[in-house]
Amino acid sequence: MTERLLGAGRMAYIEGSQHGACLFCGRHAEGADRTNLILHRGALAYVVMNLYPYANGHLMVVPYRHCPDLAGLTPEESLDNHDRRHSAVPLFSAGAVRAEGFNVGFNLGKAAGAGVLEHVHLHIVARAWAGHHR
Repeated sequence: MTERLLGAGRMAYIEGSQHGACLFCGRHAEGADRTNLILHRGALAYVVMNLYPYANGHLMVVPYRHCPDLAGLTPEESLDNHDRRHSAVPLFSAGAVRAEGFNVGFNLGKAAGAGVLEHVHLHIVARAWAGHHR
């Protein structure tokens, strides 16, 4: 059943080792944006492609500061997170994906499907079809 609920490749993430340094803190700190699939950097958050996407065109907006939940974000971090989301959606509205819709949201807590519990992040999943696959 999990194969149906998860995008291809997600089982490798779920079954793999998730111990060690924070996935998101390490990515932005390396400075290797192309290798780490970082598409855009803001003042307090960045936009990155998901290594284990739910679907093609799956981005995440991640605050630079390590923070486990929304309540811990400063007002400035929340605003920059919103601004990054606002700038990320057009990345897939044009070009190869030509998304016709988007799912945007947070998976907060294990019960909600969060794969990385220790660093809050916003998912943006492009939906490139309207009722059918292309």
